[in-house]
Amino acid sequence: MILSTAGSESSILKNTLISTSAVLALFLLTYASTSILGYDYYEVQIASAVVIGILGMVFVSLKSSYGGSQIAKFSMVLSVGLILLEEILLNSTLALYGMVLAIVGLILFPALGAMLKENEFWPRVALESAALILVTRVVLSPFPVSFLSNSAFLPVIYALILLALVIYLRSKPISAKQARITSGSRDVILQVGTGLAIGLIVGLTEYQVLTPQPLLAGAGLLQMIAYVIIVTGIMMSVVEELLFRGLLQPSLEKTISVWQAIQVSSLLFGLMHFGWMNPFEMLLAYGAGVVFGYVSTFSNSLLGPMTAHAFGNIVLYLIAFFRA
Repeated sequence: MILSTAGSESSILKNTLISTSAVLALFLLTYASTSILGYDYYEVQIASAVVIGILGMVFVSLKSSYGGSQIAKFSMVLSVGLILLEEILLNSTLALYGMVLAIVGLILFPALGAMLKENEFWPRVALESAALILVTRVVLSPFPVSFLSNSAFLPVIYALILLALVIYLRSKPISAKQARITSGSRDVILQVGTGLAIGLIVGLTEYQVLTPQPLLAGAGLLQMIAYVIIVTGIMMSVVEELLFRGLLQPSLEKTISVWQAIQVSSLLFGLMHFGWMNPFEMLLAYGAGVVFGYVSTFSNSLLGPMTAHAFGNIVLYLIAFFRA
């Protein structure tokens, strides 16, 4: 989908900015009110996640010029709500129930998609993309808890998720252009340069929010640089951008308005950062998702978002290494 008219671009930009401002205002109001009322940090985290989830359900259910059947919209609202509940449970003392709910969603979402009309291909893809989001959780289940701290954990998990995405894409009549796996409609150098600039800002900001520990304890400089570039840079950015901006967002754009699609995919992207137990990390991931989503839409490519995502992760973890 390429939006070429200035009127379309300005309208979508305007709606995206207005809706993003509303999300930020409601999020900050929730954070401030729950903090002032004396709730502990975990309760503030849950309240922040609930705001993100509810807004996702609202945006996906709003009327739009694209239409879509009621069952399609209901199914997508349900998928956002289930992912919200699954993330809260998975990152609590009820983690087993969260994993069970992830498995339920992994089965339920494609089943709901199969109930849609024959001409509702893209709403079906949106639901299947929601199921693929849950694959990122279900794939953890076969591994022992001790493996979570192993340096092989991230490359193994992301390799499995990438394999699932490749299998899915090969099973569907979705072209590379439709999944935005192309050089795009904008100058490549401009896309890469924009991505690097965005990534630098995101990486520096995220370090202030998280101040994470180095990924490899006791690793040397070259080993750390290689691990950060290959795993957090290339693997993470390819998998997450392909899932959220290559499959979920474009499929939503065929069902709801483009600005709504950007918001829903970004809110879910923020929600999937619940595990950091930091409300502002969810907010930052959401904001980054909006920027990545907007760039991918108007370049019709994942090149800019992947560059931004990769460089942001590289900046984040290299700062963590040098400041340790």
